[in-house]
Amino acid sequence: MEPTSMDSTPAKEPLPLASVKQDLISAYAECSSRGLVHSAHWCIEMANSLEVKCTQVPLSSDDLTEATQFMLGKSLFDTREYRRASHSLEKCNSPKAVFLRLYSLYLAGEKSKEDNMIDVIGEDEVADVTNEEIPALKDELGHLANNGRLDAYGYYLYGILCKEQKLIDEAREMFVKSCQLCPMLWPSWRELSKLCDDRKLLEGLTLPDHWMKKLFTATVYMELLLFEEAMSLYSSLIQEGFEHCPYVVSQIALAHYHLSYFQAAIDAYQHLEKLDPYRLTGVDTYSNVLFVKGNKVELTLLAEKATEIDRYRPETLCVLGNLYTLRGEHESAVTHFKLATRIDHSNLSAWILLGHAYIELRNPTLAIEAYTKALAINSKDFRGHYGLGQAYELLKMPLMAMYFYKNAHTLRPNDGRFLRALSDCYLELNRVDEAKKCLKCAVSLGDNEGESILMLAKLHEHDKEHSEAATLYTKYLAMVNATGTAGDVAEQYHVHLFMARHQIRQSNYKEAEVHAHQACQYDATREKGKSLLREIFKRRSSIDSSAGKGIAAADLSALEFDISPISLFQDPSQ
Repeated sequence: MEPTSMDSTPAKEPLPLASVKQDLISAYAECSSRGLVHSAHWCIEMANSLEVKCTQVPLSSDDLTEATQFMLGKSLFDTREYRRASHSLEKCNSPKAVFLRLYSLYLAGEKSKEDNMIDVIGEDEVADVTNEEIPALKDELGHLANNGRLDAYGYYLYGILCKEQKLIDEAREMFVKSCQLCPMLWPSWRELSKLCDDRKLLEGLTLPDHWMKKLFTATVYMELLLFEEAMSLYSSLIQEGFEHCPYVVSQIALAHYHLSYFQAAIDAYQHLEKLDPYRLTGVDTYSNVLFVKGNKVELTLLAEKATEIDRYRPETLCVLGNLYTLRGEHESAVTHFKLATRIDHSNLSAWILLGHAYIELRNPTLAIEAYTKALAINSKDFRGHYGLGQAYELLKMPLMAMYFYKNAHTLRPNDGRFLRALSDCYLELNRVDEAKKCLKCAVSLGDNEGESILMLAKLHEHDKEHSEAATLYTKYLAMVNATGTAGDVAEQYHVHLFMARHQIRQSNYKEAEVHAHQACQYDATREKGKSLLREIFKRRSSIDSSAGKGIAAADLSALEFDISPISLFQDPSQ
C-alpha cells in the first residue's frame, strides 16, 4: 500500500535549529569563498528552509593576509578562467588560497578533458580521455598532508583525485578525514556516500557525532537502494524542522518513485513545486513518474514550464524527451536525450533514457552503448542492467541478457519484472522448469498487474497441467475484476475459453456456461464460445432428458441469432 503522507514519529531529541542554521550559514560562506558553488547553494537552501532566527550571522574565521591576491584569484575563478586564477594564487600560503589554487587547476584539467572528449556516442576514445593535472595535484596534496598543512577542504579535494584514479579505499579515507575536521562540509559527506558499498562498511566508518550524519546515512541508504530506511530518516528530519527544505522533500519524492509509490511521488513533487516553483533539479525524475502514469496533460504542462525556466538544462531536455516518447515520437526523444548527455556527460538519467529510446527504436547496439555509459557513472543503477538485458535479448543473445537481468534482480530483489525477463530467456533456451521457478518467485513478490500470473498459467496450460493453470487463471480474473483494469482483452477471453473447457471437464456446467458466455463477447473467440455453449447444453440434456431437452433446444435456437445472455433465456414466444 502506498504511503499517503511524509509524516513519521517525532524525534526523541529535537535539533537545536538556531545553531543548525548558523552552522549552515557559516558553511555557506566557507564553501562560497572556495568556489564550491553547488555546496554553497545546498547549505544556504537548507538554512533558508529553517523557520528560526539567528542571533548572529557567522563569518569566516580565516584571516587572509593576502586579501587582494585572493580576491583577484576568486574573481578569475568566478569568470571560469581557471588557469589564470591558479597562477594568480601561486604566492599565497593560507589554507583557503591554497585550496582555491589547486581546485582551479583541477577544474582547468577537467575543462581540457571535456574539450578533448569526442561527443559523438559510440566512440571508444571517449573513455581514454583523462585529467592530466591530477598526478601533479595529488603529489602536492600528499606533501601538504604529510606536513600537517591540509585542512578539511584540502582532504576533500585529495579524495576527489584519489577517486578519479580509482583508489577507492584511499579516497574513502580522505573523505572521512575531511568530515572529521569539518562536519559541515557536505560535499565530503556526499562523495563518501557514493563509496559505501554495503551496510557493514557504513557501520565501520569513524564519523563525527553530528546532525549531518543523519543526512549522510539517509543518502547512503538511497545509494544502497534501501529506500524505506532512507524515507524513515528523511521523515524524521521533516519532523525536526526541515519540512520546508526542498532537498529533503525531493529525496522523499525520489524514494517514493523508486518504490513505485507513484501517486505519493506525484504528491511530494507537487509539494516541492509549491516550495520552490522555479526549481529544475529533480524535475526529470518527476517527468519519469508522469510518463509511467501515462499522464500526458501534466507532462505537457511540466515540459512547457521547464522550457520557460531554462530551455537547455539537461533536466528540461529529459522532460521533453519523455514527452516525445509518450507521444511515440522516438526520434525526437533521442535528439533531446543526446543533447542532454552532451551538455552534461555525467547525467545518469539522460544516458538511461537515451538507452530506453534506442530500445523503442529497436537499435540495441546504440542502446548498449548508452546503458554502458550510464553504468560507468553508477554501476548500482538497476535500470542500466535491465536495459542491457533488453538490448541483448533483442540481439537474440539470451545468455548475455540473463547475466544483466540477474544483476538487476540482485540490485532490486523485490521487483518481479526482472524475474519475468529471466523466464523469457529460459524459455528461449527451452529450459521450461527454470522459467516456471522464476515466475513463481515473481508471483510471490506480488504481481499487481497480473503479468507473471498469466505467463505462469500459460506454461502450465501448455504442459497440460490444467488444475495449476486453472488456479492461476482464476486468480488473474479476480485481480482484473478487483482492480477494474481492462488488461489485455484478448488474453482475458483466452482465459475464459480455457476456464470454460476446464469446468466442462470437471462437470461444473454452471461455471463453464458463465465463462463460455464471456468468451462470446469477443469477436476472435465468439465461435469457440458458441461451440462450448452447445457442448454444455448437450451434456446437460444427456443428464436431464426431460426439462433439460426443451431448454437446450431453445438455447441452441437462440445461438443462431443472438448470443447475448438476455436472448438465451427469454421466452421464445415473445
